[in-house]
Amino acid sequence: MICKRLIRNYLALLFSFLSIGAVANAYELSNGELSLGLTLRSYYDSNVLNYSQRDRDRFLNDQEPYDSPITALDDLRSDFKVSIAYDKEYLSKRSTKITLTGDFAAFAVNPIKNFGWFSASVTQELSEQLKAYFNYFYDIDYYIRDYKDINSGNREHCNFSMDQWRGNLQYRPLKAFEFVVEGRFKKYAYNKYFTEYDSNYLEIGGEIIYRYRSWKFTIGYSLAENDNIGFNSLSSNSGEDDEDDEAGDGDYQQDTYSISLRYGFKTMDRRARFLLESSIIDRFYLTERSIQIDPMHSGRHDFMLNTDLSFMISFTKTVSFEIGTGYRNRRAESPALIVSKVKDYDSYMGWIEISYDLK
Repeated sequence: MICKRLIRNYLALLFSFLSIGAVANAYELSNGELSLGLTLRSYYDSNVLNYSQRDRDRFLNDQEPYDSPITALDDLRSDFKVSIAYDKEYLSKRSTKITLTGDFAAFAVNPIKNFGWFSASVTQELSEQLKAYFNYFYDIDYYIRDYKDINSGNREHCNFSMDQWRGNLQYRPLKAFEFVVEGRFKKYAYNKYFTEYDSNYLEIGGEIIYRYRSWKFTIGYSLAENDNIGFNSLSSNSGEDDEDDEAGDGDYQQDTYSISLRYGFKTMDRRARFLLESSIIDRFYLTERSIQIDPMHSGRHDFMLNTDLSFMISFTKTVSFEIGTGYRNRRAESPALIVSKVKDYDSYMGWIEISYDLK
């Protein structure tokens, strides 16, 4: 029943999109170019709540001390993404591109994880070698898991909304080399039970891109600081209940190292590419509180690894197909044994994606 419902939703959305696209493509907008894009993705996640091995075993053996809001550890997510872009020459006949994108993600088994987001971006060509990019992103409502409310002592759903502002400069002095400098600011606002988790996140970084024939190689680095603005002296948990928790001083600093390798080619007169992406996040919590007062953050050091491998092929000028797989993990080191027990996790994912672009 779930599969049939998803197929019906896919077909209805595709029909609506094609109808809108056919109308929009029938005329020009003040000599600019309007383009529409639709992406349908089916995404498998082996660990939707990033449970540690201990918590996974508890769930599978029906031994959780608290009722879980989910009915399965893994799930199939369906993403419906629509984007509209308008490109026109404004400043000294330099391209200005405005893009609006919306996405809704629906989980087949655990609807509590459903979420959506919206973004608006502007790309401005400043010269033949230099471009500027600005993006606003809004994550409407994202569920993490259930945590203990320090005020009532009850376990409640923990979710947040997030505003993000991001900008970069892209400089390509030579055909083979490109340099990117980027800044990012995020504002996390949690629901009424967990306002002590509210945070401001600031990140500055850059990338170096090298192109050679069909190859594209990118390395990047960024430095970020998270300011737990909702924290106060009452925001603490002794950890005595031996459960996952985020109460306490969540200030941290992190280094992110990224690398990607892309190979583009043609097969049967169709464009195709392989893409390998990986990043390492090295995070240090900054609290000076003792381990007795703040066991979840005192002396804590997180190491996270993200890796994706994907293959994309264009069937026509407007339709492309992608298949991919990925792996995520976190390893936490801390003087408090509870931290590694509840924070370490592994997650495997895979996806298939169909994209339709109409210009």
